[in-house]
Amino acid sequence: MSNDEILAEVIALVERLPGAARGVPAADADTPLTGGGFWLDSLGLIELLVACEQRFGVYFDAEELAP
Repeated sequence: MSNDEILAEVIALVERLPGAARGVPAADADTPLTGGGFWLDSLGLIELLVACEQRFGVYFDAEELAP
C-alpha cells in the first residue's frame, strides 16, 4: 500500500467520525486533526487511533503519544 493510499484511508476514517468536520478543503498529511482542520476532540482522537489500529493492524502505545 502506497503512502498516498494510506493517507486516503486515514482521511476516510477521520471523516466517518462523529463530530469531524466534513469535506475539509484540500485535506492532506498536514491537515490538523484538531482546531483548524477536522476539529476532533479528545474522544474523536481516541476513536481515530482505535480505527487505525483495527484497519492497519498496528498498535499505538498511549504513553508514547504526544498531543
